[in-house]
Amino acid sequence: QDEIWGNFEKLLEITELIQEDDEIYLDITHGFRYMPILNIFLLEFISIFKSPSINIKGVYYGMFSDKISEIIDFKIFFDLLEWTKAINMFKYNSNAQQLVELLSKNGVENDVTKIFTQFNSNLQLANMSSLWQFMKGASKKIKVLSDSNNKIMKLLSTDLITMTQRFDKEKQSDFQYELAVWLHENNNHALSYIALYEAIITKSCELKNYDVNNHNLREDAKKSLGNDKWGKYFYTKNDDSLSVIRNSITHQSNERKDMVKQDIEKLKIFIKTFKSYFEL
Repeated sequence: QDEIWGNFEKLLEITELIQEDDEIYLDITHGFRYMPILNIFLLEFISIFKSPSINIKGVYYGMFSDKISEIIDFKIFFDLLEWTKAINMFKYNSNAQQLVELLSKNGVENDVTKIFTQFNSNLQLANMSSLWQFMKGASKKIKVLSDSNNKIMKLLSTDLITMTQRFDKEKQSDFQYELAVWLHENNNHALSYIALYEAIITKSCELKNYDVNNHNLREDAKKSLGNDKWGKYFYTKNDDSLSVIRNSITHQSNERKDMVKQDIEKLKIFIKTFKSYFEL
């Protein structure tokens, strides 16, 4: 173990010589014992932690034969890891930035890249109305990925299409509710509270045939929630209501500083409780 760690540290010293725009080619054909595996792991390690990021151009292995040795390039597996990390970052951390960069780098159609760019930008600003507009029909637009000549993109396209289909909702309230659920799953609880709060008001507007984008009508729809069975969960008269917790988050008040764990647990209850409200 000491020898392996020592070799790893020695290799790390070598990587300090790498400059921006350098291209790395690694030949592991005659690597001794565990060194090929260690080198491959090292490249993955520094691709995550080194700044500026490294540019791996090829990882080669020569297959010995009696005649001409076949040369295999393992670079495709590094590309696969890069795509996997980007998609997981989008799915589980609500961040599409790395995915956008990879789509652009691989010359994907502008419409597809734009969907994830706009998703990322609008989510960062919690602009849910614009988010809904961009995600409507997005799954149809990105189906082009499944026809790509890029084997990795083709392999992972189903995952992305499934993700976008999740947000392809006809009603704005359904989209906002699904977004709140997804953000909660990703432990982005603050944004989830905001999304759920707005989803409930939007649903109230839809039930009353109000213009969901009219501020005064949204205020009226919000007040009316206090008069039905949902009021005890939503309305501000209840100290542990959705409105109180949401307001504490958006206004950064200090009054609930000792209730963080409780508020995260309550979010799960709110999401489950209001599920039937969005089925009305």
